[in-house]
Amino acid sequence: MHDAHCHIDLYGSYQEVLASIANAKLRTIAVTNTPSVFNAMENLVVDNPWVYPAIGLHPELVPERAHELPLLLERLLRVRLVGEIGLDFATRGADRNGQARVLEQILSACARDRGHVLSLHSRNAAADVVRLVGPNFPGVPILHWFSGSLKVLEQALVFGFYFSVNPAMTRSDRGRAILAALPRERVLTESDGPFVDMQGVPARPADVKIVVSYLANQWKISADDAEVILDTNFDTVLPDLPG
Repeated sequence: MHDAHCHIDLYGSYQEVLASIANAKLRTIAVTNTPSVFNAMENLVVDNPWVYPAIGLHPELVPERAHELPLLLERLLRVRLVGEIGLDFATRGADRNGQARVLEQILSACARDRGHVLSLHSRNAAADVVRLVGPNFPGVPILHWFSGSLKVLEQALVFGFYFSVNPAMTRSDRGRAILAALPRERVLTESDGPFVDMQGVPARPADVKIVVSYLANQWKISADDAEVILDTNFDTVLPDLPG
């Protein structure tokens, strides 16, 4: 299995989480929320071949952390995985223009260097994120925990986006509608731990098995067959990662 979006550094018990990932051989993309913590994340997972660190600048942190953008842009020369980045217009008074400027600069740098894989936040801003990435991005954009309209979903599919889906999406009407609309060849699994709640406990990477089971039932195939499809998708997005 795989977890395409997990905040390992934000768990109180991150060593235990890392050990469980290694024991399960569960390929995990460890996203970060600010560029300044990326080096620490790299050091944290250096001995774990199943965890791949990504450098990010969360849109909600742009007002306080925009000054770290040059650090992110510099790291793109050697870092392929980028996330969590994107837009978040859910908060009243959100600096939409500032968020967009940061995202545009990241996208431009990634387009220049080519081959990057992006984990994109798009709460209340899905149409804008899809528009800014556009149809010709020379890498792989992944919409994480997508909650936009089905019309925007269809546009994103035309543009070549993938979607990483988590257990919380299997429990809401909107999430289920999105899962039903996704072609199986564009789906990845994620925990978004520790932010997804599992009956009062933060989700962990192994909880992606809930998504696998849900999708297997939706697709009317076995869980083993669903896991093969999902991991094949992950291999397509990231064909040369170890593990």
